[in-house]
Amino acid sequence: NWGRVVSWQNADGQEVQWAMPASMLAGDGAEYRRVMLDKGYHVRGGRPAQNHLHNYLSDARPPARALAVAQPGWCGERYVAPDGQVYGPQDKDHVLLQTQSPPPRRTRTGTLEGWQSAVGTWAVGNARLTLGLCLALAGPALKVAGAEGFGVHLAGGTSGGKTTTAHAAAGVWGFDLLSWRRTDNGAEGSAAMANDAFLALDEVGQADPRALAEAAYMLANGQGKTRAGRTGEARAPKVWRITFLSTGEQGIADKMAEAGKRRHAGQEVRILEVPADAGAGMGTFETLHGHPTPAAFAEAIAAASREHCGHAADAFLGHLVEAAQGPELGRLITGAREAWVQKHTPQGAAAEVRRAAKHFAILAVAGHLAATWGVVPWPEGWASEAAARCFADWIAQRGGTGSHEVREGLEAIAAFIRAHGASRFEAIGGEARVPPRDRAGFVKDEGGCREYMIFKETLEGEVLRGSKNLKAIVRAAAEGGLMVMDPDGKPPKRVLPGLGRKRVYVLSCLADAEGGAE
Repeated sequence: NWGRVVSWQNADGQEVQWAMPASMLAGDGAEYRRVMLDKGYHVRGGRPAQNHLHNYLSDARPPARALAVAQPGWCGERYVAPDGQVYGPQDKDHVLLQTQSPPPRRTRTGTLEGWQSAVGTWAVGNARLTLGLCLALAGPALKVAGAEGFGVHLAGGTSGGKTTTAHAAAGVWGFDLLSWRRTDNGAEGSAAMANDAFLALDEVGQADPRALAEAAYMLANGQGKTRAGRTGEARAPKVWRITFLSTGEQGIADKMAEAGKRRHAGQEVRILEVPADAGAGMGTFETLHGHPTPAAFAEAIAAASREHCGHAADAFLGHLVEAAQGPELGRLITGAREAWVQKHTPQGAAAEVRRAAKHFAILAVAGHLAATWGVVPWPEGWASEAAARCFADWIAQRGGTGSHEVREGLEAIAAFIRAHGASRFEAIGGEARVPPRDRAGFVKDEGGCREYMIFKETLEGEVLRGSKNLKAIVRAAAEGGLMVMDPDGKPPKRVLPGLGRKRVYVLSCLADAEGGAE
């Protein structure tokens, strides 16, 4: 997009430079004057003065030229950071970040050495803290690796170190820690301005549960909404590729459930929900590096992240961009990622578990590169071990390595029996009773075992809602002893009162429905 580079001195005598999109000259100038005022330019009042400024900017034909990019990220062999800093070869066209929306604020304080001696060193032995730092560094490496964007959500109780981890991750870049309390439009703008970089979002409990599902999936999916222009034509949606860290007392799925929404398998592997509690009795932490309490350790990390911030990303980007000038780095990352996946993915894991493993592998590789380049003071193999610990905890949190849809189907069957076992199943034997309303099937007690016989149309249509994974769900239920099937894999036939011999799904040896299905 064409534009103008405008510079002036603010009231403190500092030079301010802004790459202004030329499209802002299309109106009366209020749009660009608002930005210039915010940046410290004194715009004289009155229409004549404003017209003079507008004509000056419109008519300017400076001889110097630059290449404008509309969002941060990779631009050929160079990388444009969200604050406009350019990394890479300087012997080509001058590159400028030119945006209508303000870029995220980026702060640099202290030194890289100060950050390494505190935050970097303290991450060793603390898998969640290490994961957060690797997540912050991995964003620029996604394109080099040919990988998709994704996020990690740390969920757990208060005062456990989640927010501290998010502050430390944001401090890698010097970014502010953002809040989930935003519209999906706001999240879209933040993501677009963090392209090929990183976002840190705190406290998912503040989000509107109705908007959370769309906003969270949108962040990981890398594309915003398609909108219509003034004449009705479809405008190109914003796109991005980022990593992000989210925190909250609730899980993403639990928060979405407040609005009656369910998380799908695609969302599960794009937003990896890792329990914030590392299991060592110290919340997110596993070792305190000499600090007396987890709270004191968290305060020290937060203080060090404020005192020394913004330098780790600079150092990592310098090495990454230099190494990415040829194809070797991409092959190295791809090979290391695949080796990590092969080593740490359990045998027979579902496809979505393997896909999640690729995300954890990228974090391990990013941490390994940062350690190799001297950006982080970590021993050999620590980044890989930290990612493996968190991957194992992610698997445990989701309930194993099986398919998400299959697990969800089994849970739906159990929930249906818990909810309707005593009201919608007609008992076989005993005193004759009026059949229940909306009868779902029959129930029979025999030899201390309660057997539920569910009509095929009820289980397939109402309980599983026409799931495309019906066969896999039924097979898993049979293998787990929940469901009785004929040797040919079909539901068995039973003699039902008033209906004769009918093929039904049979759930066997379940506890009393009022006490809950097992």
